[in-house]
Amino acid sequence: MSISRFITKPLARAISKSILEEGSVFSPLSLFAGGQNGLWTSQMDLSTLYLEDAGTTPVTADGDPEGLIQDKSGNGNDGSQSTTSLKPTFRTNGTANWAEYASDLIDHGAISGLGPCTYFIAIRTTQAVGQTCITSGTANEDPFLFVTSSASTSTSVSSGYGTVTIRVDGAEQVAPTRDSLFTAICDGQWHVVEVDATTPQEQTFVGGKETVMFAGDIGELIIAEGVSESDKAKTRQYIADIYEVAL
Repeated sequence: MSISRFITKPLARAISKSILEEGSVFSPLSLFAGGQNGLWTSQMDLSTLYLEDAGTTPVTADGDPEGLIQDKSGNGNDGSQSTTSLKPTFRTNGTANWAEYASDLIDHGAISGLGPCTYFIAIRTTQAVGQTCITSGTANEDPFLFVTSSASTSTSVSSGYGTVTIRVDGAEQVAPTRDSLFTAICDGQWHVVEVDATTPQEQTFVGGKETVMFAGDIGELIIAEGVSESDKAKTRQYIADIYEVAL
């Protein structure tokens, strides 16, 4: 199977659906057109994925480790991992691509000066025990963007990111608990998770922490400042089109 199919087929579908009212094609790059801080990583673009953190050898096939995931936003907030055992694995079904995490960790460093922003994450997981996929520390301590955990009634679903609003496939999670987020997200299907954070952490790790490591798949990841409600809807749809999520 050609690598070009990994890229062009799903992107063509996304382009055909993610159209603005005025007829132009939406791209997440537009979220950064005014110099907004943040990052955009895409598993659909193999030209941004490398086996080593030095970015020497490109990812070319299902099962390749990912040592470098380049930022497409223009802000230079690349994510990397030099330890082989901690690198996520590139996966594809020929239509969509994603990174498979199993106690793996990608370090995007500090997004210096990051203001109030929205996190958009394509997620697929079934893990029942406590897990989080975005943190600002590798140790088992605060802060974390959000946590899912089966049978946990804890309302401490986020810590250290200020006031957060969480949406799953466009639906706001009202007074969420860790268990309600587990029910909404951890069913083995792709979901588009959005989190508005008033005081986001600059240090950004993808993959979780020591005892709440993320186990599952991550596709598109976008962090952008000052996203309008209109652009949130367009970004949500853009990601949903790639991973065939019904909004």
